[in-house]
Amino acid sequence: GTVSNNTFRSNTIGIYVQDIDPTISGNTFDNNTSYAVKLTSAYPQSLNNNTYIGTGASINALGNFTRSGTLKKLNIPYVFDTLTVRGLNPGDSATLTIDPGVTVKVNNNTNLQIGYLNGSNQHYGGLMAVGTPTEKITFTINQTQWNSINFTDQTIDANSILDNCIIEKGGNNSTNNIVIDESSPTIRNSQIQNSFSNGIKITGATSLPILDNNTINNNPTGL
Repeated sequence: GTVSNNTFRSNTIGIYVQDIDPTISGNTFDNNTSYAVKLTSAYPQSLNNNTYIGTGASINALGNFTRSGTLKKLNIPYVFDTLTVRGLNPGDSATLTIDPGVTVKVNNNTNLQIGYLNGSNQHYGGLMAVGTPTEKITFTINQTQWNSINFTDQTIDANSILDNCIIEKGGNNSTNNIVIDESSPTIRNSQIQNSFSNGIKITGATSLPILDNNTINNNPTGL
């Protein structure tokens, strides 16, 4: 579907999108108190050429992202609430891709979890956040403290790469900027900094992450 040439003014949320991938362009979002657009397992094909005025100039993403797709670069940030990337049914998989230059601000006490175990049912997930030296992908604080990016045993290692990223100011509740548990993602050319706890925490006998050419600084414990 297409949403174009509308004005969304003085709402809590301008548009709420779930499980579909519309084109949202040419609209004006004027002083919506929380967010311009809210996404749950939704990857708009276009969020360009919109005008954002006053409060609520951000895109909220939360819940279970059970389909693969891409969050595209915008001129405003994404704001994450607790978000899990995982296949819809047991054995299924989903991968969240984030374009170069995207800024992700993370709300209080929030995790970005890759993969999910429900009893004995495994739902697999991946996170592809591959930036460039001139267009880094940033995960940072939105309000006070966020928790971590969690790579679980249900992580698809080949689909889980952080490259040219900045991951900072997480580690709330004695967590860490990044937690690697029984998984082996690749993290390279990235800055992991200013955590309230560890920069990176690695647990589990099967965890064999690739850590290459990163700067891990200004954390109580680096690794």
